[in-house]
Amino acid sequence: SLDRPVAWVVSTTWADSMPKLLPGDFVLLLPPYAANLSAQLARFAQLGIAGMAVVGEPLPALIDAAEHAGVPLFTLPESSDLRQIERSALEVVLERRTAIEKRATQLYQQLAVLSAENVGLEAMATLIGQTTGKSVLIQDKRLDILAGWFAPDTAAWQQDIAHWTSASANLPEQFSDRKRA
Repeated sequence: SLDRPVAWVVSTTWADSMPKLLPGDFVLLLPPYAANLSAQLARFAQLGIAGMAVVGEPLPALIDAAEHAGVPLFTLPESSDLRQIERSALEVVLERRTAIEKRATQLYQQLAVLSAENVGLEAMATLIGQTTGKSVLIQDKRLDILAGWFAPDTAAWQQDIAHWTSASANLPEQFSDRKRA
């Protein structure tokens, strides 16, 4: 669930949590916990929460319910400073856009250096791929592959991917007309 987006962080108790939760919220659930928390976790999942954290060792039934509902469950030590955890989590959410822009600027600068050093498209594709963790293909206007880097989880399908991306019928409609695109 590392790619699951978090829109906001909400500290709440079980009793007052349902009305104010929105899809994408990460729930920092404060004690005391309802006896039927495991059974009610499905309601959280239906709301589309990004995840949930509880203080202390959760009951095995809660772990099973979270796994079944597809809700990431974090356990925090009882000595946790919940106010600081909430503050830190909100900082991450609020600064995410800034962090993404900073990372994009760093990547652009690294690509500019590679371009100035004239190391070629293969090095650029590798840099982009390793930075994003995604497979990268650089193609010319005729869809011939000029350079590429394949993520480890897609390396086995390298030839299939290259063949599929080289067929103009597989292009999104807005790119099918070269001149217009």
